[in-house]
Amino acid sequence: MGQIISALQSKGGTGKTTILAILADRMASDGAKVYALDTDPESTLKPWAIRMAQKNGYELTTGNHLEPETVAKRAKELAKDYDVVLVDTPGVFHAGIFHIIAASDLVLVPTAPSTFDLRGLVKTFENISQTEDSLGRKVNARVVLSRWKTDRQLSKALLNQINSKKLPAVKKPLKDLQGITEICSAYVPLAGTAKACVNEFIASMQYDNLLPFYSMNEVA
Repeated sequence: MGQIISALQSKGGTGKTTILAILADRMASDGAKVYALDTDPESTLKPWAIRMAQKNGYELTTGNHLEPETVAKRAKELAKDYDVVLVDTPGVFHAGIFHIIAASDLVLVPTAPSTFDLRGLVKTFENISQTEDSLGRKVNARVVLSRWKTDRQLSKALLNQINSKKLPAVKKPLKDLQGITEICSAYVPLAGTAKACVNEFIASMQYDNLLPFYSMNEVA
């Protein structure tokens, strides 16, 4: 059974699609069997995955599923045949989001250093908490620090807020690098500094056992 990883944020434009694209790129290039499930009506992830698979020969399959009531069921079906199913979600919450949270082995909540992103982060974890209450169990969720610049005052303020609210976060951030922020428009594999940053990000997830299907020696 493959792992289901979803990206959620109640605010749009926080980097959900970017995070899933870099995971798909890195994992598929290492030979993992990846399915990118695009449930966002804007459908950015699907065309990116199609073109990347065609250009680079990845085993990267994709499709849309815009029915909120059945998307979680579809993700579980796909997980029987793929190493990982990456689920992109809209920047607005609907009833189906709770089902996606419940079906996910890992929920990533991207947050850039901005006041609006922080508000979206808090709202997203409130929804995750409601899902936990309904399920009677914890949901494996992590904040992902995106478009990160350590020397920004907003970055430091966001980190302080995350720590004060005791929200779990991936230890390594995704830095504000062109190769990362433009991956969905450039259609080229990660390279150079961007690739090194992503490798550190994934390695930190592996260290915390967030990617059990993906062995440490695959990150190079």
